[in-house]
Amino acid sequence: MAARDQTRAIGGQLRSARAIPNPEFEVNTGQQRGTSGGLSTGNLSQWVVTQPLDMPYTRFPRVNAAEASMRAAEANRVAFEVETIARVRQSFYELVRREAESRA
Repeated sequence: MAARDQTRAIGGQLRSARAIPNPEFEVNTGQQRGTSGGLSTGNLSQWVVTQPLDMPYTRFPRVNAAEASMRAAEANRVAFEVETIARVRQSFYELVRREAESRA
C-alpha cells in the first residue's frame, strides 16, 4: 500500500513539474499628493497581470527529474509486489512441507 501511495504522490509531483506557471495578478492603490503647486492630488490605482516564462533550460530538467522519480517509484512498487508474492509462496510451500512431515 505504501509503495502505491508513493507512486501516486510522485505522479502528482510529475503533473506539477509539467504544469505551466500560473499568471500573477497584482493590484496597487494609493493617493497622490503634490508637493508643489503644479501637481494634482487624488487616488491612484494600478493593475498588473504577469505571466512567468518557464524557460526550457529550467523546465526540461525539472520534468526529467520528476519522470526519473516516477520510474524509480514504479520499480520500487513492482519489486515490493514481487517480493511479497515470493514470501507468500515460500510460506505456503513451507506449510505444505510441514504438514507432510507431520503426517509421516
